[in-house]
Formats: sequence, structure tokens, C-alpha cells
Amino acid sequence: MSTTTRTSSAPQASSPSPGTASWAAVVSRGLGVLAIVTSDLLPASLLPRIAGDLEVPTGADGGGA
Repeated sequence: MSTTTRTSSAPQASSPSPGTASWAAVVSRGLGVLAIVTSDLLPASLLPRIAGDLEVPTGADGGGA
């Protein structure tokens, strides 16, 4: 009785090392947080300047200052 073994010579995809993958996750999370916080706080900080250009009183602009 003889058995034949076949080996596959298909190229395997190289995956990034676990250290690289975790740093990529940290960077993407940091950029996401930066974008969310900036988009949330930037308009509020610009309200007094926008109100000044539109000649709206400070109390009516929603800035609270």
C-alpha cells in the first residue's frame, strides 16, 4: 500500500505582525477621536466671531459668553 502526499505551492498572503496591527488600530482610533472632538468643539468656539460678523448681540448668538 502506498500513499501519495501532495503539497501545495500556492503563495501565502503575508499578514502584518501583531505589533504593527495594534499600532495601526491605535492611530486610527486617535484620528477618529480627533475628528469627532474637533467637529464638536470648533463650531462652538467660532460662534462669537460669526455673531460679530453678522452683528448679532452676544447673548442671542447661543455662545453663552
